[in-house]
Amino acid sequence: MSAGRLGSWRSWRWFLLWVSCLLALWLAAWILHEAVFVPRGWAVASWSAGLYWTVAKLAVWIAPAVWILRRAGEGIGAATGLGTTRGLGWGLLLALAWLGVQVVSSKIRGAWPSPARSIASYAALNAYVISPLFEEFVFRGFALRTLRRRGVGFWPAALATAAAFSLIHVPGWVFMHGAGAVALAPLASVLLFGVVAAAVSWRIPSLWACSAVHLANNAWSEGLIVALTRSLPVLG
Repeated sequence: MSAGRLGSWRSWRWFLLWVSCLLALWLAAWILHEAVFVPRGWAVASWSAGLYWTVAKLAVWIAPAVWILRRAGEGIGAATGLGTTRGLGWGLLLALAWLGVQVVSSKIRGAWPSPARSIASYAALNAYVISPLFEEFVFRGFALRTLRRRGVGFWPAALATAAAFSLIHVPGWVFMHGAGAVALAPLASVLLFGVVAAAVSWRIPSLWACSAVHLANNAWSEGLIVALTRSLPVLG
């Protein structure tokens, strides 16, 4: 891979510092949750804990990205793709295509997602609204597009942001499931999705398109599609 596609050390220095701070602060947020909220009975998916996690994501994920963009003189909407809907139609088609890939993959493996939990839970709000918006804003809207503007090619930028996207999930998996193979089992699939989402963001101007693909991914993995499919005979 050529040095031009990799970019200069200056192109990466900010990224490495940002990822290091992001992971450290997110780990601290989980430690605080375990030390303060778990003893009080606030489950991760409860609405009480949900308020904490939403504020934590705004403080640790969103605010630093906005601050860096403003420091660089970048407009938030233009820099991240949030300010346009160009390509959203293609994004919706890609979301359907990704659902098809998920269905085929599940059929081959013989493993289907469990039916979704209540749509009125914080877990549902997080899976279908907060994660598709917040995570795409930070990893594909901010990080990926900033690397691109600094001359980094697609594959280095996609792999780096997909790795950061995967690592940000690790503290939650470890605290909820323990530091074992079960906790880290989703790592490969999250990394793969990170590369897919990077490709969508690289080709389509609107970040909303990428969020649509992310929503489709979560709707399948969290069991919403399975639950809706099973309810069709009842609805009929």
